[in-house]
Amino acid sequence: MKKYFMVGVILLISIVEGYASTCVKDINGDGVIDAKTEKWDCLATEPPTCPQDMVNCTTAGIALSGSITSRQTNVKDKIGITKVSADDSGSSLMIDGWICSDIACSSGNIGSIKIQNATVSGSVSADKISRMVGNASDIEIFGCNGGTSCAETMIGKVNIDGASITGSAAADAGLISIVAGGSTLSISGMTCGNSRCYQISAGTLSITGFNEVCPAGSQHSCVDVSGIKKCSPLTCNDDTYGGKVSAGQQICVKDLNQDGNIDFSTEMSVCQKYNNQYYCPLQAQDCTNQTTAPLCPAGGNVNLSTKKCEININNNYKCPGTGTVYQDQSECNSNCTQTGTINATQNYTCSSSGSVYHDQSSCTAGCPHTGTTAPIVNYTCSGTSTVCQTDADCSIVTPKRCTAGINGYRCYIRGYSTRTYPTLSLCTAACKKTTYGSCNQKTYSCPNGYTYQNNTCVRTASANCTGPAYTCPTDYTLQGNMCVKTVSTACTGPTYTCPTGYNQGAGNTCTAVPFCTVGTLDNATMQCVTGFTCPLGSQFNCFPNTDKNNVMQCNNISCIDGSTQNPNTNTSDNSTYHDDGQKDANGKCLGTIMIFNGKPLECRPSGVNTNFFNCCDQSDGSFLMIKKMCGEPDTECVAKASTGSCHFIGDYCKQEWWLIGCVQRANVFCCFNSMLARIIHEQGRPQLQSFNGWGSVGAPDCRGFTEEEFSHIDFSKIDFSEYINATKTKMDNRMQTIQNKLTQQNKSKIEEKIQ
Repeated sequence: MKKYFMVGVILLISIVEGYASTCVKDINGDGVIDAKTEKWDCLATEPPTCPQDMVNCTTAGIALSGSITSRQTNVKDKIGITKVSADDSGSSLMIDGWICSDIACSSGNIGSIKIQNATVSGSVSADKISRMVGNASDIEIFGCNGGTSCAETMIGKVNIDGASITGSAAADAGLISIVAGGSTLSISGMTCGNSRCYQISAGTLSITGFNEVCPAGSQHSCVDVSGIKKCSPLTCNDDTYGGKVSAGQQICVKDLNQDGNIDFSTEMSVCQKYNNQYYCPLQAQDCTNQTTAPLCPAGGNVNLSTKKCEININNNYKCPGTGTVYQDQSECNSNCTQTGTINATQNYTCSSSGSVYHDQSSCTAGCPHTGTTAPIVNYTCSGTSTVCQTDADCSIVTPKRCTAGINGYRCYIRGYSTRTYPTLSLCTAACKKTTYGSCNQKTYSCPNGYTYQNNTCVRTASANCTGPAYTCPTDYTLQGNMCVKTVSTACTGPTYTCPTGYNQGAGNTCTAVPFCTVGTLDNATMQCVTGFTCPLGSQFNCFPNTDKNNVMQCNNISCIDGSTQNPNTNTSDNSTYHDDGQKDANGKCLGTIMIFNGKPLECRPSGVNTNFFNCCDQSDGSFLMIKKMCGEPDTECVAKASTGSCHFIGDYCKQEWWLIGCVQRANVFCCFNSMLARIIHEQGRPQLQSFNGWGSVGAPDCRGFTEEEFSHIDFSKIDFSEYINATKTKMDNRMQTIQNKLTQQNKSKIEEKIQ
């Protein structure tokens, strides 16, 4: 047993440590929260406080403002104020009163009183509110249900934190107006005589006090931070959902059974990310496939049993002569030949004589003809024997050779006297022959191989040869420049091959893998999945659900980020009659004496605020854990309920999340000082007309009996067997404990005597 208890403790500790209260602020205004620079862990204060933008709180006095007046009605029993309650923000008193038409009356809002620098809580309503009394920080409210003539009782109270409230106001026919100014509520009411009702001043309430106020707004709580009251305008949120989800994860939640509660074990799931979007796997539905048939390489078909493309294998027979491959052996044999080749004979024919030569050079040499060309004209210079090509060549001025001598440069000119010059340039300039003379002798010559005949150069040369032309020996056929002879031969084979894209499988079958040109092949259905359709509507995308082996599913449940959740918190009015009210100097009760007075208490079952620990657990051994994990209100409720002293009224949603639902409930009880008191209430109230059940979970009625009510209870109709059995069991257990103790003492004395 100890082992299991320790395991339970470890699990509880791990849940508590998983709790993460965080706050965020979009500092750079980009619409995205950077987890490193724009998100912070809240301080472990009560309530948690964001460390970012924290400011010191200031002290401010409680201030009142506003006024309300109930309109005069023409119905005597429908006069004045019917309800006083705190607004949702806790900053004002909301006042309801009778509003009548010619045919009907109903209670409705008639105004509000602003309470600055304090938080208001509580709610009280009745057909007639006849008196208000200040008591510490409470406004105790008296009235009744049943018109102006009903008996007045205390029906509840409204609390103003940090206030000191004194004074009272009363009017027997009901309070009708409240005027606030500074620290005073001035209240008027109606009183009725035999013939008429008229308005009176009912009294005043003085409301004074000071509270720590957050400069960022009264909606933000001031908490103690190192001895200084501080606050932050940034809201702290539990974005781990009681330790069930890691910080920053997106979740989806849905009240599947529509019971108004979120069961985080079955009605919440962590969202999955796919293609940069988040999808909810909670009760996701299968998407339908958009498919087409897969394709095979040319010539094959899909075999659904083997899930392969299949085609018959090729039986190949090869002709060794030509290398041609045939599918049929007989066809191959009938077409298969062995080919032999030799070079064809080349023939060249002389165009002038018609002679045939087998060699082109021989043909060219043996094939003569006559050719002519123009003669070369030559000119002879008259001054020298030089032969010139043109007459102009004879008159060219040409420098002669100068050579260096002992005294300078000497000019050497054949047939002329020489002379010496001091420099090469002077020698070159002076050493030349003015002209050779004129070329007046004209002669003719022919190129090599030609003979000059009558102003024409003539030669005898080979004529043109045509060809080649080819000839083959007998039994050969000319094919191009080769001679070919064909002989029949046998084919080899068979050998086996598969068409392109296929591989040989078992037996004589060629196989290939089916493929999709668009989409992905689903091997289960042998279809190409080209897309998915969500049965919930085309606006919802499909995603591979990892919880279902990546089956494509879709959902219409949105994913949310817990850090953006602003919870809506509800409360139950736990105000009721309390013992030890006002007394006179002799200790006599000045109020109404209540018999078996009760007290509204509540506890929280498993939810996000309790880190999923059941703070209503009444089983053996749970009390110490509740005291450690849950706090005083839950502990007090369970301590009372476990003794059988509490009557269960019902439960309500204590905290809900927008678009999600209730994430924390609370159980409401009326608890008494004993089981006997609870039994008398449960069976005595139905006997009395002054009780209308137990009120509601929002405003439980746990008051005790007045002396007159108690005297009208018929105790003969009350079954006390539960109390008697419980008392008997308790006495039996006590007697057994005493007996065990005596037995142990006697045993110890006997052991001492033996020793």
